[in-house]
Amino acid sequence: GHSPLRKAIHVPYRAAGAGIAARAKRIICVSRAEADLFLTRFPAARPRVMVIPNGVDLERITGARPFPDEGPVIITGGRLQSYKQVDRVVKAMEMTSPALRLVVTGDGPERPALETLADERGVRAKVRFLGRVEPDVLYRWYASAEVFCSMSSTEAMPVTILELLAAGARVVASDIPAHRDIRDRTGGAITLVPLDASPVVLAAALEGALDQPAAVGQRIPTWDEVTTQTLDVYRELAGAAVPA
Repeated sequence: GHSPLRKAIHVPYRAAGAGIAARAKRIICVSRAEADLFLTRFPAARPRVMVIPNGVDLERITGARPFPDEGPVIITGGRLQSYKQVDRVVKAMEMTSPALRLVVTGDGPERPALETLADERGVRAKVRFLGRVEPDVLYRWYASAEVFCSMSSTEAMPVTILELLAAGARVVASDIPAHRDIRDRTGGAITLVPLDASPVVLAAALEGALDQPAAVGQRIPTWDEVTTQTLDVYRELAGAAVPA
């Protein structure tokens, strides 16, 4: 849970969750980080826990055309809630080169505060808030991005990072278990920074990422592959073929 209310809800859930976990023949988690967290509450389920990571729509992402003449672009965003810590990225823009631009995707309750912060920090001209956009437009922005930054404090297996890696962007991310999981899966393609990194530290990491080679050739699962792996689990448990 990424809020006090959600964390409180977990307390009564654990009693019901223990019964569900005991009856389940397989428990699929989307990352090793999520599996480890699950097992801290339900350790007896360990023999039945497996990981099938999230995937991406690889064909649409790699086929997207970048926007022309955008210059060096950093992407951040998603659900604009406090746990995403987009404010840290906005603050870091004050310390980056004048040519660098930040594009914030998605919407949420934190957007007004983030727009005010950009004004207060004097970086409003460098920060663009897209709001919600159609996937094909979003993928064009991904194709335009030099760097993707996620300073989120809570994730399981963030699809957006996988999508940006598939698009060839460098990634700077907070040092949390889910992001370490992706780093390990992609041979170190992610630069990790402390969760509470100062604007100066984060800005240096973003500028440094621009000098790194693009994250091409990463082995990112597709949703078709994820579906096949999941169906295989059902086939195994059912003991008979499941119609495609």
